[in-house]
Amino acid sequence: MWEEKNRDTCKLVQVVLQPKYVYFLQYNAVIDESNCLYYTVKEFKKTINRYITDDKNYQKELNTRIQNIRDDSCKPPYFFDEKSLEFTECCLESAEFRVYEHKNILKRLNDRALAGNLNFSRAKEVLITEFLDFRGGFARCPFHEEKTGSLKYYKEDNHVYCFGACKKRFDVVDIVQKIYGYTITDAVKFLNKK
Repeated sequence: MWEEKNRDTCKLVQVVLQPKYVYFLQYNAVIDESNCLYYTVKEFKKTINRYITDDKNYQKELNTRIQNIRDDSCKPPYFFDEKSLEFTECCLESAEFRVYEHKNILKRLNDRALAGNLNFSRAKEVLITEFLDFRGGFARCPFHEEKTGSLKYYKEDNHVYCFGACKKRFDVVDIVQKIYGYTITDAVKFLNKK
């Protein structure tokens, strides 16, 4: 469905929303690279919102289950199923994290769409090495505290990947946003002046 030549023409304006989701500004489309699915932005937002709704419903169900386990432990024969409670709480944490991640994806997509009229391709040409100190191809990740560098630089397409706590890919716009506390629009404007 997605021709390789089309993909190459918009390489400079692709935006990683999450390791598996890539947003192409030129085509106003999102590709789920793990499943090779292509979405219009409208379809993608509907899909992500559906995931959020499903996870919120699942959270309600898990909260009810946790309450029932705790209530049952107060009644004769006073049996407390600790393993079941731990597992349910773990599932609840996962669902809460997924909702958080999906909301983050929507926020990034909206931010990028608002900044779409800015010159993203020019901004992404600014080298990340201007903002971070790389030694042996690695630098300290600005997104979390660490003693040794876990952020690997890939100069062929000017991006970094954090092998530490983040386990995510970042471009120069993400790095400038984090270092200077800029919004995405301000970060792109700042990079376009370089």
